[in-house]
Amino acid sequence: MKVVILQIQQQHLSMARFVFLVLLLVAEAAAAVAPPPPQIAKDGCNDKCGDTSVPYPFGIGKPSCCMNDDFLLECLSTDQYGNKDAENRKERLWYGDFEIPNIYVENGTATTFLNMAYYCYNNSNPEDLLEPTTSSLDLSDTPFTFSSDKNKFTAVGCDTWATMEYARIPSSCMSLCYEPVNMTDMEYNGCSGVGCCRTEIPKGVKKLEIYLDTFHNFSKVKNFSPCSFAFLAEQNWSGFTSIDLTDLFGVDNYLPPAVLDWVVGNDTCESFKNHSNKSYYACGDNTNCINSYNGPGYLCSCKSGYEGNPYLPQGCQGIYVYS
Repeated sequence: MKVVILQIQQQHLSMARFVFLVLLLVAEAAAAVAPPPPQIAKDGCNDKCGDTSVPYPFGIGKPSCCMNDDFLLECLSTDQYGNKDAENRKERLWYGDFEIPNIYVENGTATTFLNMAYYCYNNSNPEDLLEPTTSSLDLSDTPFTFSSDKNKFTAVGCDTWATMEYARIPSSCMSLCYEPVNMTDMEYNGCSGVGCCRTEIPKGVKKLEIYLDTFHNFSKVKNFSPCSFAFLAEQNWSGFTSIDLTDLFGVDNYLPPAVLDWVVGNDTCESFKNHSNKSYYACGDNTNCINSYNGPGYLCSCKSGYEGNPYLPQGCQGIYVYS
């Protein structure tokens, strides 16, 4: 009798081990089969230009690949200044005459580069104040707006009056100093008006021009700070700390990155709630609509538990849970 009971127990143990091994193998197989990466572009459309991902509603080359002409981009082989014959050219994404090195669907932003404005005194010719340059970019009639919470307007120099003009409204900051300053310290001590100054930009800015002037024609600072610079840049950009205030011709080595907000349409989310025709509504299935904080228009996002591109009809897919 004891032998029979022992055999039955062994059989139960063997079956339990077998079931455990089967479940373990199933779990490992499920974990090993990862889902494909979410689709970001329309079918048949390129989703890359060089190192830059191109998510819908944007598209490259063909109008059929983007939501409308406002989101049509070009992929060109150029250098960072747009020169097609340069030796260091590579594939870059362009919107008209400015580069778009990054596009983010998650928060509706993109990045670009803006030239610096500068104004210099030429020590080799004491009578010569070099002609000041300006920096400008017009985003009118585009889905882009300068980001008000991710950029700062910054000026660097010791005899510097910098002005940022938008919608014919000027906003200025000044920077003065009467002895050399350590630009690296500016990153940690803040730009409080000695060596550099910094200010925010308002919401809704679509057109921007930056220009410079001096208080004393550099006469008091020409030996250690014969140049002034001004630019709009991402607020965490620290590249300005390496600027040489005595270098009259090195400004072209700097292209500060700036952040642009983008939206789809000029409507609000509320305008679609009771509207019978939603054919021009940009958000796909399983999405939320979010009003822009930086001017008219709206954005789309995937609902909780979903991920992907919310602008594609079925772009938001359920999040895969690994066993």
